[in-house]
Amino acid sequence: MVNEDPISVVLLGSGGADIAPPDSLTIPHVRSTKEKILAKKPTGVKIPQSEIVRNVAHSLDVPEDSVQVVIANLQTEILGQLYQGNDVALGIGTFVRADKKAGFARNPRTGEQIETEAKSGARFKVGSRIKKFLNQ
Repeated sequence: MVNEDPISVVLLGSGGADIAPPDSLTIPHVRSTKEKILAKKPTGVKIPQSEIVRNVAHSLDVPEDSVQVVIANLQTEILGQLYQGNDVALGIGTFVRADKKAGFARNPRTGEQIETEAKSGARFKVGSRIKKFLNQ
């Protein structure tokens, strides 16, 4: 009987005898990022930043403090660019400054018309990479 798993084919060649590779030669299957993500069922839970920091630190084998510094610097840079009116494009989407004009609104209780101030905010436009990934 020929063992047809990919590791045996590489180690023994196709059409090998009934010899399986010793456990010391078997190469563990390394899951891709996509496989890791898809292996976890969606839960609809809000993930805190501390968990993201812990997961990234673990996957890169670096201290959590280092990851936290990188995230803090990334946030500061994004906020600074948005404050200057620049869009910030990342691989997964784009942060865009959203300015609202001053205008008028109506108080639903009294019906009185009130004046609203101009405001600035931010929006995140999801990139095609996320859309494709989520809709596979």
